[in-house]
Amino acid sequence: TPVSRAYYKLAQVFEDEHLFDKIAFLRGINTSGKESKRLLLNHGSGLDVGASPGGWTQVLCNQLCIPTVALDPAVLAKRVDSLAGVTHIRAELNSKEAIAGICQHAPYSTIVCDACLSNPKTLIEKIFEALESVKQVLKESGNEKGAVTFPLCTVFTLKFPHKTTGSIARFIDTTSEALPEYFRRFSTLGDQGNVEVTYKICHLFANSISERTVIAVFHKK
Repeated sequence: TPVSRAYYKLAQVFEDEHLFDKIAFLRGINTSGKESKRLLLNHGSGLDVGASPGGWTQVLCNQLCIPTVALDPAVLAKRVDSLAGVTHIRAELNSKEAIAGICQHAPYSTIVCDACLSNPKTLIEKIFEALESVKQVLKESGNEKGAVTFPLCTVFTLKFPHKTTGSIARFIDTTSEALPEYFRRFSTLGDQGNVEVTYKICHLFANSISERTVIAVFHKK
């Protein structure tokens, strides 16, 4: 049973046949069966930033069947915390404890975040900074693989502070202008090589009126 309404946002994302087909093509996997779809992102771990109470962690475990780090100083629902493959790091993003814990399960093939910040661009920036620190720590320890592995799928909820049609449109426009640079920087988090990114901003069934979801797939050229 989903522990939160947010579960349905990410569940819808990973039920998208076009997204699966894109990743399947990049990995050379035949997606003729349901089980094969679960293998599409199993080349890395999942990272759920701001995970509490755990709805999105549930999706990563149940639909993708990948080991998942749930990062949040708050508690997870017991039925999420007890799922096989879930590691709960009770720390703030960018804290030493969080960086150390994230390093232990790198590299990541899936990074998701449904946390609420008044400025969605700040949220994406903070996630990038944390993963950049992870990459540096790994490099210093002799691990050249990087913080992420490709293909990489990221899913972030954009939560806008105002709910009028005009203000939402303006926030979407300004966020859209910033995304290419943010994603260019995300593409540097893995091992060396040219990386392309395809992304879209959409309104999912479970998004509120002032929310949008940005879905991106990074892959080597």
